[in-house]
Amino acid sequence: MQEKQGRSIWIVGADTDLGAQVAKVLAPSHTLALSGYDADAIRAVSHACQRLSNVPESSKDYVLTGTGEVVDFEAIAQAVMADVSKIDTVIFLPPSLDKPAPLLETSSQQLQGCLQSYVSAAHNLALALEKPFLTQAFGQLTVVSGIAGWIAGPQTTAEAFAHNALQHFTACLYTAWQPLGLRVQLVNPGYIHHKSMAANTMDYPFLMDAETAAQQIVNNLSSTNFVVNFPKVLAFAVKLRNLIPLTFPRHLQKLMKRLCRKS
Repeated sequence: MQEKQGRSIWIVGADTDLGAQVAKVLAPSHTLALSGYDADAIRAVSHACQRLSNVPESSKDYVLTGTGEVVDFEAIAQAVMADVSKIDTVIFLPPSLDKPAPLLETSSQQLQGCLQSYVSAAHNLALALEKPFLTQAFGQLTVVSGIAGWIAGPQTTAEAFAHNALQHFTACLYTAWQPLGLRVQLVNPGYIHHKSMAANTMDYPFLMDAETAAQQIVNNLSSTNFVVNFPKVLAFAVKLRNLIPLTFPRHLQKLMKRLCRKS
């Protein structure tokens, strides 16, 4: 389903490769608020969106400070809502790790930091959004995680572990917000090409570029499905994984190796 025109959208994580591409896809016909930790990256994305936009006052940028656990999302949300009227959709994209390593080679401190950037940040963002969304009687939070969170393996990274935690948090939020009339959506792209992949020995099946993934995310913003997985072949692999008992992980490993060879 194609995204309807003219919405006001806040992208949290616009300083990531994927977040920047999502912003550029939305820029021609939407009013955007952009935020992230890298001030220079946010300004660059904001300028690019303004060049692409047909909407006056098309984008405003906000810099997040601190870690995912201590960011004052309530203050930022108030500023965004005051500057950009009727923000009805917020897209949350967690940061990518610079050098992902297998989970068992990751220190407890690194793992805690990863979980803060993913789950704690999403939790604090949801808390900040609930009141203004209820006040305006509508609102949608789209959480962009990743299919890697569904698929465990010997090279599973702390990033994939954090994706899994983020997916479960989003499911809990869905059950809490649905009775209130607020929308929650979980979008899980497949493997997206990123410079950090050179530091990991894992094989990545069906790699896609950030531009392709961004277009898919935008196309699915109006989807009525709570969970959106893509590409289709990996979405099918996730369904198959749910049918395989966890006591037989070798079946899943064989499947992933076959997918890597075919891609």
